Amino acid sequence: MGLTAREKALYQQIHPGKLATDWATTFIRRFLLWQHELLAALAVAIVPAVAATALVISFADLERAKASPFGRYGREYIPRSMHAVRAFGAVVFLAGSWFQILWAMEPSVIVILLGWLRGILRRGTGAEGLKREPKTASRTGGYARHQSASGLQSGNVERLADDLSESKGPAARSGSHPRRGLGANKRSLRRVPTCQEEGLIGGRHHSR
Repeated sequence: MGLTAREKALYQQIHPGKLATDWATTFIRRFLLWQHELLAALAVAIVPAVAATALVISFADLERAKASPFGRYGREYIPRSMHAVRAFGAVVFLAGSWFQILWAMEPSVIVILLGWLRGILRRGTGAEGLKREPKTASRTGGYARHQSASGLQSGNVERLADDLSESKGPAARSGSHPRRGLGANKRSLRRVPTCQEEGLIGGRHHSR
């Protein structure tokens, strides 16, 4: 499936031949405008750019440009709004050349570069976010481990309370006083005499 006209218009901008033509003619235009050679500057601005665009669209392998990292970068980070930003920077650059205002050159070049480097700046911000992400994940994991440990501790406490209530017997479960229940348990733990001991005790009474 071939590229659409919109895709060709996008990927021809990032072709090396088109980029070289645009940047080379920019400085020639600047020199001509500085000399107030308006017609020559317009010819240099229009003719090479149109010729390079036609040649690239007709003969260049734009499918390869689309699949390249630069093509993915242009598709994701260079929308039409960035085209307008670069055009504005170019107009300021050429106006500064015509009026011979040197201080207007550097800001206009920065604006043009921002139109191209928007994606790199955004990637830098995303990288910082990714660096923060493991810290957040570790904090979340630590909180989860703390919660699970607290749950285990509370579960152990509940089981211990159940064991204590069972060891106290029916008296404790019926709501009796704890000391009474403890006394009942002590009485129940007293050793019961065996049959031989009872016989010995009875023989002693008869001998007396």
